[in-house]
Amino acid sequence: FMVPYMLDRLCDIDPAERPRYDLRRLRMLISGGSALPTVTKERVLAAFPRVGLHEFYGATEAGVITNLRPQDQHRKRRCVGRPVFDTEVAIRDERGAALAAGEVGEIWLSGPTLFAGYHNAPGETAGVYRDDWCTIGDLGRIDDEGYLYIVDRAKDVIKSGGVNVFPVEIEEVLLAQAGVREVAVIGLADERWGESVHAVVVAADGAAPDAETLAAACREQLAGYKVPRSFEFRAALPRNANGKILKRELRDEHAARAAA
Repeated sequence: FMVPYMLDRLCDIDPAERPRYDLRRLRMLISGGSALPTVTKERVLAAFPRVGLHEFYGATEAGVITNLRPQDQHRKRRCVGRPVFDTEVAIRDERGAALAAGEVGEIWLSGPTLFAGYHNAPGETAGVYRDDWCTIGDLGRIDDEGYLYIVDRAKDVIKSGGVNVFPVEIEEVLLAQAGVREVAVIGLADERWGESVHAVVVAADGAAPDAETLAAACREQLAGYKVPRSFEFRAALPRNANGKILKRELRDEHAARAAA
């Protein structure tokens, strides 16, 4: 089991050095803890072609929710698979009504592994439960085969000019560009638009492309309102102990800087 950040570093091992490691008994790799970028997934599949890759989607409140199995890795892009045994997943709108296949809404969960509630926080617990179903604040969609796709965290969605912008879609484009190692897209307060799209980029080997080159790549693949209006280059991104990027810290830092 590894988080995507660890898998990415594993793939950095020089192919010429790999024969030093005996992988004959390695049968399975499991990715979890945060979303697995397509670029990283493709690197893993190329580096370990005979090893089965499983991609878990889960949460502290629910344990493992879905699994994208090895046989589906090449045919399902940006997908986290089907629900695990005895777990149900549904997509609902803001009123709680079920949505049809392909529609984006809030992900709701039901099953025996759901948590009992947040410690000493009955109000917060009540806010995420409806009958036997619980939500952890993720947005997604389900295709006509029952496979789940994570669109983004609800709290990370950027509201710019009255339109919802999903950072993950932009990050996928930027991560595919030469010279980009890591990226986090966040919304910054903007007097005109409410929020503007801002990209924080970590260069690969210290040589990232310039901001205009990255913006041009986004304009080729994304609608105009999704193209970052500003770029920032850093040596590293803030992460928690599981390797997940802490976008909250980036937003708080920029908010404090703007207030000052």
